[in-house]
Amino acid sequence: TLFSRVYWFQAISGLMINPLGYGVGNFWLVSGDPRNHVLGLSGFSFVVHNLPLEILSGMGVFGAVFIVWFGKVIYENIVLSQYRSLEKILFISLTVNLLFDYTYFIPIMLWTWFSSLGLAGGLNENLRNS
Repeated sequence: TLFSRVYWFQAISGLMINPLGYGVGNFWLVSGDPRNHVLGLSGFSFVVHNLPLEILSGMGVFGAVFIVWFGKVIYENIVLSQYRSLEKILFISLTVNLLFDYTYFIPIMLWTWFSSLGLAGGLNENLRNS
């Protein structure tokens, strides 16, 4: 499965070559660059099919803030939280979808994910304060 997603390797290689990124939505520049064809994997794709890698390849090291925040929310919602709710289940299922597909380019999917992210994170804060 990992070697069928050659663009993941290209995104990581592109981040090493250009640490400031290529601009969100411009992954085709990374995928088309022969310097990013590591291990002989030279497939071409317009998108990374992974939201965190898309942010990192687009924004470069500045996208690390998003990755840290994203990891914090995932950790709080899966590991620390003992409460399950519809918002958290929706957030986790949409997150899994966005980690393996390009549906984050569909605006309604992205807004639904951000809404569930806010609700799931907000519920965690409210539970800690009570």
